[in-house]
Amino acid sequence: MRHKYCVLIASFLCVSSTLPMRGQNIDFKVYSNPKVQEASNYKSANIYQKDALLFVDLLKECHPCFSHGLIPPVDLDSLQRVAYRWAATCPSAVKLSAYLESIAALLHDGHTTLIPNINMNLIYPFLLFNDGRSFYLQGVNQEFRSFLGKQVSLINGHSIGDVINGFRPLISSDNEAYFLDKVIRIDMPSYSMWQGHPYCQADSTLRFTFSDGSELTMHPVSRNKLHLVLAQGSKRQNTMRQNSKQPFLYRIDSIRSICYLQFDQCIDQSSIRVQYRMGATGPLDDALERRLARIPRFDSFLKGMFQDIKEKGIKTLVIDVRNNKGGDSRLCNVLLSWLKPIEQVHFWTSSIRFSNLWMQHYPVLANEYKQEFAKAHLPLKVGALYDNTFLSRLNKNEENDTQKMEDDLFVLNKDSDSVFKGTIIFIQNQRTYSSAGLLLTAAADNHIGSIIGSGSSYTPCSYGDLLGWILPNTKIRGTVSCKMFYRPDKSKCGASSLMPDVLLSPNWESILNADDLCWEWIVKTKY
Repeated sequence: MRHKYCVLIASFLCVSSTLPMRGQNIDFKVYSNPKVQEASNYKSANIYQKDALLFVDLLKECHPCFSHGLIPPVDLDSLQRVAYRWAATCPSAVKLSAYLESIAALLHDGHTTLIPNINMNLIYPFLLFNDGRSFYLQGVNQEFRSFLGKQVSLINGHSIGDVINGFRPLISSDNEAYFLDKVIRIDMPSYSMWQGHPYCQADSTLRFTFSDGSELTMHPVSRNKLHLVLAQGSKRQNTMRQNSKQPFLYRIDSIRSICYLQFDQCIDQSSIRVQYRMGATGPLDDALERRLARIPRFDSFLKGMFQDIKEKGIKTLVIDVRNNKGGDSRLCNVLLSWLKPIEQVHFWTSSIRFSNLWMQHYPVLANEYKQEFAKAHLPLKVGALYDNTFLSRLNKNEENDTQKMEDDLFVLNKDSDSVFKGTIIFIQNQRTYSSAGLLLTAAADNHIGSIIGSGSSYTPCSYGDLLGWILPNTKIRGTVSCKMFYRPDKSKCGASSLMPDVLLSPNWESILNADDLCWEWIVKTKY
């Protein structure tokens, strides 16, 4: 049965699966810069050249890696000149979007990306599985089921490795795990994504060649003709994990003395409330307040869960964040406060880059910062990167409405006697991302429990906190990060991925048998 508050959350967070991060409601603002738009090369340009100039300027003005005083990862001025010349003969907004995505991909930031113009009604009816060595046909339309489970060698006469590499300029990603997961799950079945691929056939067919020499040719089909059958076991071995639309839930196995926290999204009533508050110009109306009241708060949920754990004498806490694409990291702070005395927890830190686009998105918060800077007789420099510890010191002697509200909405556990003292096990996979990745990185650096599963698709020190934008001439949309997040142990910021303590990546046999290797390891190791 679908819980009522799941429907409510869906109504608040109507987010396309093509967005870089689920769990965050993206508001798109038209990007402009008079300095660019009043220049002669802009005025004489075609619409594609104009938006190419604005896009590169957007990165320069908004993304943290181009802040004053930092060494930029790429030469944007050179890229802007090349993009301007290329766009002189650009045939369409679709081609421009793909070109601009290739620029964004150079930043290795999965949050900074373009929203592709996807034809959601045309899909190639297949799904691949990669075990790190080989690719298998895990899903296919009913009429091709005789090919199900075969190992794929070639697509359109090219090695599957070369085919996947052909998608690299089209995808912004933090690391290799993120790239592969997105290509295989989202981009390869998409008809629209293949249109910019170097190995796309003129008739849009895909020809699969399998290791046994057999071949399968398929065309894109409309969504109503998609009847995918999967090569996987029907009986799940892990009955603790549920197919649920709830952002978080828990179950207790009293026999094994395990509490299983399934943390699927970093979203709750408080995070939605703050999101509205930061962009709103007035109080929330009564109707919205009533709707919000029906969505659970994570801090209240955790308080009840840990009380249940205490009463039942549970010895092991499993925190499963597989497929958690993030949301609001303040929920993760609340969870950490129940796992280690709050005064001993070293949290991640962040820096924010103030830009005109950021101020458009958060006018209330921007006004508060301006007032605090003015009281301190300091200029608020647009384009500068400000460390959060500096911002905290700036307003420590002032009553800050936003901070007070957040303290009331994300209540930390400050009772060290209530901290869970048993065994803690985190589970991650390649679809654990953003705020959920911050949680596991903080757990690792604070020596809280152990992590099992696959390598992460997030970079432990990463960019985030999205700003949505629209280019005015072509209406191309996308997102750009405005923050840099640093793990508690900054000496490890060079790592491209957070590797688990115990590497347990799914293999083809586990897919066929519906085995959950992580749950099996927990049961066998602990019991």
